[in-house]
Amino acid sequence: GEKLDAVRVPRVSLAAGSDPGFDFAAGVWQQAAALPPLQLMGHAPLRSQYDSTIKILQDGQHFLIGCSVRKAPATIWARHPAGTAHDVFPSGDHVELFFSHPRDGYYQLAYDVNGNRYDGRLTDASWQTPAPWEVKTKVDANGWSSIAKIPFAAINLEKLVSNKLR
Repeated sequence: GEKLDAVRVPRVSLAAGSDPGFDFAAGVWQQAAALPPLQLMGHAPLRSQYDSTIKILQDGQHFLIGCSVRKAPATIWARHPAGTAHDVFPSGDHVELFFSHPRDGYYQLAYDVNGNRYDGRLTDASWQTPAPWEVKTKVDANGWSSIAKIPFAAINLEKLVSNKLR
């Protein structure tokens, strides 16, 4: 996929247990950094035919990644039912995130429209994050949206330097 240059990830204050909501044009999401649209992976990445919005924030302990994909609900699909094990890679509509790490290579986190999560390190699908991460999904008349909350500890990151993520 496309490698990003360093991204300044804005820090926000969220009250304990608060939810930033799925409206990515409102609230704390207005302070978020925008990432490039989703791509379809294959031999050469292709831009998805569906519009997508991806934003990222952090609260000093977690990344919050909001994503919306605008497509007809009838075309949204996930092969695995909700509750599938973390070492089973999602098929169908899903979001896949890669975090490079200077010592550990990279971490791969993915999730589907049913909220099934996958986590791996390098090629080890049996690896699970040392700190649990969560994802909420929502399907509506315009497509599907998700909010992933990923503790820094889940990808062996203690803190962001100058709020930058590479």
